[in-house]
This record gives sequence, structure tokens and C-alpha cells, in this order.
Amino acid sequence: MKKLFYFLLTFFIVAAFACSSNQNADNQSNNSSQPLVFDTVVSGNLNFHVETQDEDGGFGYVVAFNGRKVISQHVIPCVEGRQVFKTKCDALKVGRLVVLKMIQSPGLPSITEEELIDLKIINK
Repeated sequence: MKKLFYFLLTFFIVAAFACSSNQNADNQSNNSSQPLVFDTVVSGNLNFHVETQDEDGGFGYVVAFNGRKVISQHVIPCVEGRQVFKTKCDALKVGRLVVLKMIQSPGLPSITEEELIDLKIINK
């Protein structure tokens, strides 16, 4: 339990700095052809990998668990219509939240509108 606490604390610290709200940095990452990537290992044998991907007019993300793709998200979840993420950073933030939920509870997670608002992906 103590290891999980330290992992989650580290996870949120890294998450806070990895995608800053700096508009200039965000524009640079969007203009790059390289995807943004987040990797983490839990308890030595649970490997998670999140990677952004280009979509028509925006971005999405892929989540892999122990080397196997388990989620390929092409649009913003729980949003009406087919809306892609505007930035790679937004896609990565939601992908990391998905990984956190997978660590906390087995199975495929769901993302709520409130979480997307908290992450500043959508506006209320």
C-alpha cells in the first residue's frame, strides 16, 4: 500500500510538469511529428505505455499494457460528436488518467465529463 501511495504521488508530480500550460511548449509539441509518450512500471511487472497519435484534425492516444495495445482512443471520450483532442498534451493527460484508473481498479476505465473539465480538456 505504501508503494502504491508513493507511485501515485510520483505519478501526479510527473503529470503536473510533463504537460505544462505553457502555450509555446504546447505549440512546439503539436508541430513535431514525434508522439508524446508516458511510460510507467507498477510493482515491477505491470508496464503501462501511453502514446499520442495523429488523428484527422487533432490527436488521440493509445494505451498499452505489458506490450499489448488495450485502448486506442481516437476522439475525446464522453463528448458528443466526433471531437478529437486539440493538442498532444491534452491527449496525453487523459491517457495518463486512464492508466491511473487501470492501476486502481482492474478492467477498462471510463472517463467522466467532470474529469475532462478538471483537466481543462473541455469547458462547461
